[in-house]
Formats: sequence, C-alpha cells, structure tokens
Amino acid sequence: MTAMTLKTLVALCLGGASLCCSAQSDATKLPANKAWAELSPAQQAQFRNAYTGLPDGDEPPYPREGMQALTDPVRFAANQLRVEGSLTLHLEINAEGEVRRVAVYKSPDAELSKAAASIAVQTAFKPARCAGKPCAMAFPWRVELPKL
Repeated sequence: MTAMTLKTLVALCLGGASLCCSAQSDATKLPANKAWAELSPAQQAQFRNAYTGLPDGDEPPYPREGMQALTDPVRFAANQLRVEGSLTLHLEINAEGEVRRVAVYKSPDAELSKAAASIAVQTAFKPARCAGKPCAMAFPWRVELPKL
C-alpha cells in the first residue's frame, strides 16, 4: 500500500458510511441495511438455509447492524486499493457476538485481506443461538468486488 496505511484505510472505511457504497439487494438477496430482527421470517429462513444441519429454532450469527456493516467498508477498501474480484472469509463468532478468528480462503489482494479481517474483527454480531442460548458459530462471508 502506498499513500495510505492499513490503519488509516480501515479507520476511513469504518468511520463514514457516506464514503462507502451501498450494498445492492434484490429478490434473491437479503436487505443489506437490516439487522437480524428487522428481517422478515422468510428472509431469516433464507439465511438460515445456508447453514445445513442447523436445528429448527437455532439461529446463525449475523452482523448487528446488517450485512452492509461488513460489506460497505470492504468495498470502500477495495476501491481505494483498486482491487476487484472475489473475497471469501470464514469468521468464528463467539457467544458474545465477537469475531474471534478470521480465515481468508480467497482474496484478490493481500492488503485487502488484512483490511477485511480488521473490519470483521471490529464488527459486532448478534451471536448465534443454539437451543435458545447464545453460542459460538462460524460465519462464512463472500463479497464480490465489481470491476473498476
């Protein structure tokens, strides 16, 4: 990274939603700006279905402020770094809703991987619920970064 340090980039990404692009949604995607409780039962079920084997009544973790809390800052970082492509991460969320571990499975750029991991760790999650109680669970996350 040349003109901007990673710390500055992450601070910019997390500091101003007006600087970040809005995530798009359509009939097949969830509204990016809604928290879990704001999603309809059908939308919650759609997201739950990505977790195969999740017992009825259990819930996966979800960003407290909606998916755009993750996606917008990462898209902003990608734009600043002039990066495009697919970014795939695996987040481990504890029973308090904190990201405890980040694994990058696919990334178009090492600096973007670092920025995305830093953004993820600073994002609060609604913890998963197992048998009615908060529990730790993985959160797979994929972002498509459009061509510049």
